[in-house]
Amino acid sequence: LDYMELCIGADTLILCDVFGDFRGLCLSCYGVDACHCVGLPAFAWDAVLRVTGVGLELMTDIERCAFVEEGLRGGVATVGRRGFTADSKCLDDCNPEEPASCVGCVDCGDLCGAGVMRGLPIGSIKWLDRMGIGSL
Repeated sequence: LDYMELCIGADTLILCDVFGDFRGLCLSCYGVDACHCVGLPAFAWDAVLRVTGVGLELMTDIERCAFVEEGLRGGVATVGRRGFTADSKCLDDCNPEEPASCVGCVDCGDLCGAGVMRGLPIGSIKWLDRMGIGSL
């Protein structure tokens, strides 16, 4: 038990030292304190805005803010089963009494790759009505 407490204490001190060095590096390179960010994505966002000097226009219309929030997607996509069995006529061990089934694998990890290659809007965003959308 004493050895375990010694290891936990040593690991904690090493982690504090590493994070202190990381925090200093972030402050010197990007001017952003890592302790003020919830996670690394928030830190990266703050660092990009600081380094590029881009100022974002504040959206003040509640309806437009709600429109943007409703369009946000995300979460965990997972398959809840450990294994699948296909029963296709193409297989040697096909059971003709069972309905045919196939297993497909779709990898959709980079759905926003094309969007990342374009510049993000930072201001002067114009909202179109139905007539304006139709003229696009």
